[in-house]
Amino acid sequence: MGKLIRAIAADGSCVCTAVDSTDVVAEMERIHQPSATVTAALGRLITAASIMGSQLKNDTDSVTVRLAGDGPAGSLIAVSDSHGNPRGYVANPIVEIPLNQYGEIAEDVTSYYAVSEQTPAVCALGVLVNPDLSVRAAGGYLIQLLPGAGEDVIQKLEQSLEKVRPVTEMIQSGMTPAEIVHTVLDGFSPDLLEETEISYRCSCSRQRVERALVSIGREELQSMIDEQETTEVGCHFCSKKYLFTRDDLRRLIR
Repeated sequence: MGKLIRAIAADGSCVCTAVDSTDVVAEMERIHQPSATVTAALGRLITAASIMGSQLKNDTDSVTVRLAGDGPAGSLIAVSDSHGNPRGYVANPIVEIPLNQYGEIAEDVTSYYAVSEQTPAVCALGVLVNPDLSVRAAGGYLIQLLPGAGEDVIQKLEQSLEKVRPVTEMIQSGMTPAEIVHTVLDGFSPDLLEETEISYRCSCSRQRVERALVSIGREELQSMIDEQETTEVGCHFCSKKYLFTRDDLRRLIR
């Protein structure tokens, strides 16, 4: 299980969400078995989705983050529920290219909050992959300035962040998300708002797959019946397979 916490500065000037997503990214790696480069990229994306999802207000809310690049990996998609439990998918999981260790995903998240939410923010994400492609450390943090925060807060925050190590180094050394928050908000005396465990969690079910099959229409379902005895439908996010016999598909047509 991963761990996510949210804290607020004692003076109410900013909030910080920090997460240790090592176990979550490791589960993603087990399911998709991507190359090291893709593990690092998709791991960052689902970590970002977890942080963003944890800020949603309603239990049934979810957030989808899509990285639509034109590189060999294709599109990367991450979805998180309102409790910070993410899942992810990549079009091509096996890509071997040199990896920019700092990554641009954190910069994209920062830009999103600045442009779309009109909230100044600082985001850091990291995934450290072992030579055997297992995940050694993964996590991130997001600092958001609250209304009323002045230039003095920004300067104080910049001074604090100058001393902060990369997030994977902090997690690898054994630091908890709470300790990461106190490190990045040094001098702000942060108070804990929320602490929760997170996991890689897919919401697929046979009922959802049946609804998807119904949506493609009678003609397409009939073609599937004519062409093969059993139809297999796989979930992109968790690789679970659902099998439908011809009788199953006829029932859906009815």
